[in-house]
Amino acid sequence: MSTDNRAIMAVKRIAPWVAAGAILWFLFSRIDRGLFIDSLARAELSIYIPLAVVFVLVWFFIETYNLHSLYRFYGHPVNFSTMLKVRGATFLLMIVNYGLGAGGIAVYMKKFRGVPFLRSTGMLFFYMVVESAGIALLAVAGYVLAGGSGIQDWILYLSMGLFLFYNSELVFLKYMPPVGFLKKFLKSSFVAPVRESTARIYSGIFFQRIGYFLTFVVFFYFGVQAFHMQIPFLTLTALVPIIFFVGNLPITPFGLGTIQAAMLFFFRTYSSEENILALSILYTASLLFLRALIGLYYLKKITDEVPDLAGEIAREKELLSRESAGA
Repeated sequence: MSTDNRAIMAVKRIAPWVAAGAILWFLFSRIDRGLFIDSLARAELSIYIPLAVVFVLVWFFIETYNLHSLYRFYGHPVNFSTMLKVRGATFLLMIVNYGLGAGGIAVYMKKFRGVPFLRSTGMLFFYMVVESAGIALLAVAGYVLAGGSGIQDWILYLSMGLFLFYNSELVFLKYMPPVGFLKKFLKSSFVAPVRESTARIYSGIFFQRIGYFLTFVVFFYFGVQAFHMQIPFLTLTALVPIIFFVGNLPITPFGLGTIQAAMLFFFRTYSSEENILALSILYTASLLFLRALIGLYYLKKITDEVPDLAGEIAREKELLSRESAGA
C-alpha cells in the first residue's frame, strides 16, 4: 500500500472520531455541566446497570440467531455456536472501524465455510437494507398506534419515505435487467443475493429484525425510568427507530454524538437537556463497554483460527479493488 493510500486510510479512520468529539463538545457547551453530573448522581444505576447487562446479552444472542438464519436462508448453514463466536469477535472490530465488523464475518465465512467474500458482503448488504425497512415500518406502526400523540407528523412521513426507499432499492436491484453500464454490477456476486432473494428470505429477515429492534424499545421504556422520565411505550416505538437511523449515519463511530443529539431532540419534552444527555452518554458508554468485553472474549477464540483477521479483511478489500480496476 502506497504512502498516499495509507494517509487516506488514516484520515478515514480518524475523521469519524473527530466528528464525534466535535458534536459532543457542542452538546456539552449548551448545558449546565453541574446539572449533568447531578443527573448521573441521581440516576437509579441499581436499575439501569443490570438492565443494560441483561439486554446487551439478549441483543447479542438475538443478533447471532439472525445472522445464523441469514446464512441458512442462502444455503450456507453454520452452527449457532460458531456464529456466536464470529459475531462476538466482530463487536470489538466494529469499535475500531464499523466496516471491519461485516468484513470479519465475511472473511471467516470464506475461510471456513467456503462462502466467497463478495457474496457474503452482498448477503450482509441485503440483510442491512431489509433491516432498515423493518426499522422504518416499526416507526410507522408506533406513530399510528400512538395516535400521533406527542409525535411530530414529519416522523410519520419520513418513516414511510424510508420504508419505500429501501424496498424500492431492493426491487430495482432484483428486477432491473442486467444491460448497459449496469450489466456487470447487476450480474456480480455482490448483487446476486438480492437477485436470488425470495419472499420467504425477505420476510424471515424482516420480522426477525423487527423483533430485535422491539427489544430496544422495551429497554428504553425501562431505561428512561431509571433517569426519572416517563415516556409512553408506543411513543418510544415511533421515536427509537428514528434515533437508530440518525445513529447509523456514517458520520461517527457507533453513533457517538449523533445518538446523543437525536435523543436530546426527540426526548426534549420529557426531561431537561442535562438529564437526557446523561442518559444518552451512559447508554452509549455501557453498550461500548459491555460489547467490548464480549468482543475481547470471542476475539481471542477467533484469532486462534484467523491470526491476522484485520489483515485478511484488508487483503480481501484490496483484491476486490484490483479486480474492479482491472475490469
